[in-house]
Amino acid sequence: MGSAVSPGGPITGKGRCGHWKLDGLRELDMVSTAMNGRRSSAEIVYDILRVCDNGGVNKTAIMYRSNLSYTLLKKYVSSLSSQELIERTMEGRFRITSKGQETLGQMGILMGTLRGLRA
Repeated sequence: MGSAVSPGGPITGKGRCGHWKLDGLRELDMVSTAMNGRRSSAEIVYDILRVCDNGGVNKTAIMYRSNLSYTLLKKYVSSLSSQELIERTMEGRFRITSKGQETLGQMGILMGTLRGLRA
């Protein structure tokens, strides 16, 4: 079964057991919130992209608005930066790239679908 998102994007398709793959991060468990109360990697990525979509924010703002520990923040910011989904400005702030905006839109559709299934 193929990916629900465009083939050239950072979400590369279904992995084992219905998990989604995001380049640079391990497979994304899209159902973990409903199962154990913890956010999935996909939900964390989605939150970070939404926070960075406001024109540029510093690491502290990303950490607090995305509800992440500093250790997880470094991991995700590094991965999203290397995938060119977010970028660091000359002022040291992080903002979403056009590739990140496309991914955010695709993930928004996917997250809406998943939330609808949980209801």
